[in-house]
Amino acid sequence: MVLNNKGFTYLETLIVLGIVSIIFFVSLISISNFNDNRLIKQNITLIGSLFNGLQTKSITQNSSGYIKFRNNILDVYFNNRFIKTYNLDNKLKITTNFDGDKIEVNKYGNILRAGTITIKYKDKIMKMIFSIGEGRYRVE
Repeated sequence: MVLNNKGFTYLETLIVLGIVSIIFFVSLISISNFNDNRLIKQNITLIGSLFNGLQTKSITQNSSGYIKFRNNILDVYFNNRFIKTYNLDNKLKITTNFDGDKIEVNKYGNILRAGTITIKYKDKIMKMIFSIGEGRYRVE
């Protein structure tokens, strides 16, 4: 009697399933790290957009403005009048070292005081560093 062995053994199947499981779990960890970075970068983009918009408005309307930080809330003021409130993600811890926790922009679009905004989420930390007089920032 001749046996026809055209299938996989139980042991071969278990080894393949083990390898596939390991690859799957490694990819889940990578996706989690990607989402953490995305959350921080999304909020940095919002802060940067508000700052750039404030600069543009200051230059075009020849007046000053500032962005005030309150926990995870940003208040935008222009010409000493309140404009709008923006809420950042509550999962983030945001700290600044600006005087009065505000970024001030003069009528030329320049920053009046240098400072740093630190954004923390889990073990990730990113900083927005604002240079005095230049009206620019960099992200580290």
